[in-house]
Order: sequence, then C-alpha cells, then structure tokens
Amino acid sequence: MTRVVVLGTGGTIGSRFSDEHGAVIAGVGGDELLRNHGHFASTVDVVTEQFCNLGSFLFTLELAFGIAKRADQLLRDSGVAGVVVTCGTDTMEEIAYLADLIVISDKPIVFTGAQRHSGLPDSDGPRDLHNAILVAASNARKDWAPSSSLRTRSTRLETRRRCILRGLAPLRRPNTENLVKSMMEL
Repeated sequence: MTRVVVLGTGGTIGSRFSDEHGAVIAGVGGDELLRNHGHFASTVDVVTEQFCNLGSFLFTLELAFGIAKRADQLLRDSGVAGVVVTCGTDTMEEIAYLADLIVISDKPIVFTGAQRHSGLPDSDGPRDLHNAILVAASNARKDWAPSSSLRTRSTRLETRRRCILRGLAPLRRPNTENLVKSMMEL
C-alpha cells in the first residue's frame, strides 16, 4: 500500500471561524481535514503530522526552513511515496521554492491550500487535499509533477479568486484520474 504523509502547517485550509476570536483562525489539524476522505483507506495509507498550526502570514524564514527540512526527512523513509504540505497561500510559493532547493528526494512534494476556510460548506480545501494526496501517491517524478512546476514557476494572482496561481499549473480544474495516469506513464 502506498503511504503519503500530510504535513499540516495551518493556513486557510486548516482554519475555521472562531466565535471566541470573531475571526478565522488556524486550528484544524490534519486528522480532522482527512475525516471526510475515508475512501483513501483501500488504496493509500495517509498519515498526518502537524508541524505547526499558524496563519501563514506569521511564518518566518526559520519556520519555512523547518518545514522544508521535515519534508526532506519524511521522504528519506523508503515507505513514504510522497508528502503533501498543507499551508496558507500567503507563503506557499516561498516555502515550496525553499523545499525545491533543500529536498534531495525525487519523490513528489505537493503543496496545497485553500481560499475558503474549512468551516464553510463550499470550502475548496477538501477537494484540493484529495487531489494533492492522489498526486503524491502517484510515483510522479519530482521534475515533472505539478507540485514541482508550482514550486519553481508560479505566481500568486489574487486572493479573491479560487484559482490564484499562474504558471505551469493548469488554471482549470484538472481531471485527477487522467493527471495521475499520465504521471505514472512517465
């Protein structure tokens, strides 16, 4: 069975509205994000690790370096097929680029986030996480996978739109089954 590690760091994908604070705050862990994705159980062993749980606007260079180093450590395990990093879109591009410089493994690292917090019924996070896990489990080569394209050649467009990155990553919703199949053929 293929094992994927979801490394949670916070961001909108790991946030919800707090009545106590009167704002959207990070606080949803990886286990909670995966509860609605039991269909992975038969094909992919998904393990979660919560590295931190912060809004990405609070990330420091030291924290970003720690995330990249932890992803590298996880990928050194021969039983791990890939890593998914859930993080905020404020710093996703920078952390992904840093990981591209630090991580030695050719296994995929997929960075994913959300524009709508997890407490909303139409949050984009669950779909994004689902697709990221499929790509990480696909044995995609690091130099081809969309995560690699995203890591080295993407630009954040704006936060009001659901599709915020411009670059080699497709701007339309990918057909995940075809995407995974095409990567496995390489």
